[in-house]
Amino acid sequence: MTQPGAPDPSSQPPYGQQNQPPSGNYPDSGSAGYGQPAQTGSGQPGGYPSGPPSGYGAPSKGGTPPQVITAAVLGFIAALLTLLATFGFFALSSFSGIFVIFAILYLAITAGLIAGGVMALTGKTGQILLITAAVATGLQILGIIFSLVQGQQFSALSLIGLVLTGGIVFLLLQPVAKQFFSTRR
Repeated sequence: MTQPGAPDPSSQPPYGQQNQPPSGNYPDSGSAGYGQPAQTGSGQPGGYPSGPPSGYGAPSKGGTPPQVITAAVLGFIAALLTLLATFGFFALSSFSGIFVIFAILYLAITAGLIAGGVMALTGKTGQILLITAAVATGLQILGIIFSLVQGQQFSALSLIGLVLTGGIVFLLLQPVAKQFFSTRR
């Protein structure tokens, strides 16, 4: 007994067979047979792209490589942390004048990281970001050494700053990033 509206089981084809012709990507009489690669418009079998694939980390056609984008984003994050340190140095400047010098130095590094990140993203140059990050990395290393020599507690924020700025230097010295900026000149 069947329910009203349900198809009659005796009128259906056996399991695995269908009444309608195959649809989708099945070969028909006008295409390549089973086991034969289909030809695409580029003449390559199976829809593979023509030409060799890009190497690991290579930029897509005309795009900014991921190393440069990551370096610029790290530059913006490092600039934010450096700006916070700048505010701290300006706040401490009432106790000693040496903090004003550090505040101005960190403000210049902040400006260099932001300007360098923007210039790297636009493809103009990576040198400003590279030099600024290298200077910031050197200052981070000196700060960590001085704090350890004086017996002060190690700051995780210093390590974060070192990893950020060191990462920028590492990424911008990759061959893909160098090639990207050399072709933009």
